[in-house]
Amino acid sequence: MRHPFQCLQACYIPGPSRGWIVLAAARSQINSFALYDGTLLPTWDISTSKGITDALSHSMQSVERCEDNPPPEKRQKTICDPMEGRWGAAVLTMTATRNHRNVVVVTGEDKCIRVFKLEENGRLSLLSERCMPKRPCAIAITPDDSTILCADKFGDVYSIPLHPSPQPTEVVSEGIKAGPGRTQTPSTSKKFVPAANNLTVHTARNLKALKNQLRATNQPSEKTAPDFEHQLLLGHVSMLTDIAFVTLDTSTSPHGKPCSYILTADRDEHIRVSRGPPQAHVIETFCLGHKEFVSKLCIPHWLPRTLISGGGDGFLCVWSWASGLALQKVDMRLSVDEYLNSCSRSGRKNFVGQAKPKLEGLTGGPGSSEISSEDKRENPEENTQRDGKAHEAAHSHKLTVSGIWSISQTELNRDMEGEVEGGDILVACEGISAIFVFTLSMDSMLTYRDFIPLKGNVLDVATFGGEPFVIVSVDTLHQQNSTSTVSDPPSQEVALLQLLSRSSGGSWSDDIDAGKIETLNQQGSFEIKVGLGDSQSQVLRDLLYKYQSLRKQEYEEE
Repeated sequence: MRHPFQCLQACYIPGPSRGWIVLAAARSQINSFALYDGTLLPTWDISTSKGITDALSHSMQSVERCEDNPPPEKRQKTICDPMEGRWGAAVLTMTATRNHRNVVVVTGEDKCIRVFKLEENGRLSLLSERCMPKRPCAIAITPDDSTILCADKFGDVYSIPLHPSPQPTEVVSEGIKAGPGRTQTPSTSKKFVPAANNLTVHTARNLKALKNQLRATNQPSEKTAPDFEHQLLLGHVSMLTDIAFVTLDTSTSPHGKPCSYILTADRDEHIRVSRGPPQAHVIETFCLGHKEFVSKLCIPHWLPRTLISGGGDGFLCVWSWASGLALQKVDMRLSVDEYLNSCSRSGRKNFVGQAKPKLEGLTGGPGSSEISSEDKRENPEENTQRDGKAHEAAHSHKLTVSGIWSISQTELNRDMEGEVEGGDILVACEGISAIFVFTLSMDSMLTYRDFIPLKGNVLDVATFGGEPFVIVSVDTLHQQNSTSTVSDPPSQEVALLQLLSRSSGGSWSDDIDAGKIETLNQQGSFEIKVGLGDSQSQVLRDLLYKYQSLRKQEYEEE
């Protein structure tokens, strides 16, 4: 069984024999596929990078300490490949510049931002790797392809140049800890002297506490700070989940002149609109309306003043973000119910040819089961009550919007005469094996159209500019519509990627006859053990489904 692709990114290589390529990340491995013929291009593995090797070696030193020594420093979290046992940092997100010449990759365990150059043959050449102070959660690239905006788990947004300067910047922080991309300077802080001493403390317990206090507080302070050019732009008091950067021209800007803005979403249901650099400290407005964390932000390029957001409350919100005005609120649970009910009514097997699993936590909980058509005919009243309870259970379950992608109809129908307004919005929910299609009109109204059933839970979607197709990465390790139940070993190889195409009439469907996607699915990724332990299964689950951990527990509620 092969590891799924948790991240996808489409890039275009100009040239007569070139075209679109797909970058697909399987844990720490980045595979390049040529879409024009389906071949596998050179693969880059982060675990073989010298920078990550140095970081992991540094983090694993001094594991065993004597009890009389100070507590060990915080070790870097790493994950181990279930098959080969090698260390590697998992890819969290990938973003390409507008000119498709560079690709920015974020890895979680080493908190590193890597910039690659995309060669003409599809090979990724590492240009730089910079370790941030805190773990990055989302990134955005400015329209001029010169600056990376990094949002981290502590609520801060940094700006770093896409290409760092050759000379490292001076570090003025005291006690900098040595490590990859960091420097160390001696600490000059004043020695701590407690108010108590041996003459004023008499009991053995207090004497021991005084001794521990002196030993702990007089250790050289170690502070970690980047030694490369960076600038702190703004900060939240909560973990950031997504970031977007938009520039308005004179015709669309509320100030009558070109302006740039930074939109940030956090775990505390907030969407903040801040001015772009160098006035990022100025808050323009807030978009408030979500009841749970906000997971995704999407600004369609044909409507730059419209924002579509989704989160842990299962709603899509349409905003006029410049004024903070909510225009529409769409309940995704209704669309998910339609998809789940269609699965139950058909009584068909799984889309991968297996028996349909119980939809745990979505249609009735772990104890739910399908109702056959014969039982429904024999007990219509009982089944009506049972369907009502299942519908109520589905609405009580909190869905999480995990992805929002926009595709302009003007680009999709560029061969047609006249201007076609509006566009399509593709939405994915965490742990759901379907893509939901919406239409966004030019007056910023969102209309639900249909759903597209897939062979596994949606992980990521790659869009190709104005091309009438997308590629979807699906999870083949877990059962459909479940994030906890591991699927049985399939009898035949399961496709990790699916191609969805749009017809001239505007409907989307799974293009199962596409020969290129079949070639892509025969290559890439790596084999993992079929029977994983509990800890390894949890590592995979946290990598593939990262948003459920953002949901607040009862003790965190205000």
